[in-house]
Amino acid sequence: MQSHANLTLAWLWILLGFVSGMVLGLFFHRENWLGGYGSFQRRMYRLGHISFFGLGAVNALFLKGSIFERVTERVKPGIRNERVT
Repeated sequence: MQSHANLTLAWLWILLGFVSGMVLGLFFHRENWLGGYGSFQRRMYRLGHISFFGLGAVNALFLKGSIFERVTERVKPGIRNERVT
């Protein structure tokens, strides 16, 4: 069930990244929108838009790592307890 929640959340964050980018893109051509291109508020909105994609990627990579860990435990149980000398 945990992996299903991570996958859903990953795709939700990516979808929010696209939607927020679309909303920001509707008004970017206006000269003074959110205080102009270099304003702090507009920079924070752009950073937030990109962070949605980053959070989605982190969730997807976490899911991939947890699936890989479960598969390797099935193939070789106790692999973490073995020491190579």
